[in-house]
Amino acid sequence: MSIIKPASILLVGRMTGFAINLLTPMIMVRTFSQAEFGTYKQFFLIYTTLFAVAQVGMAESLYYFLPLDPKRGGKYLLNSLLALA
Repeated sequence: MSIIKPASILLVGRMTGFAINLLTPMIMVRTFSQAEFGTYKQFFLIYTTLFAVAQVGMAESLYYFLPLDPKRGGKYLLNSLLALA
């Protein structure tokens, strides 16, 4: 079984994502004024910080709670999904 085709698809996807992440700030700097770009960066930093903090480790907590009580796994999963939504 050859893994070249699936690996090449993943490689192209990773390279495309890298190129987009590299070029997006360069394009935005050329498009926006310095004040607009600064405002964008501030909102982006606030958003990423709140996104990381707001999750409060809900998905990671499933690694602890699910093995201890698999019968209540559905409830734990639903609580985590509601908190992450």
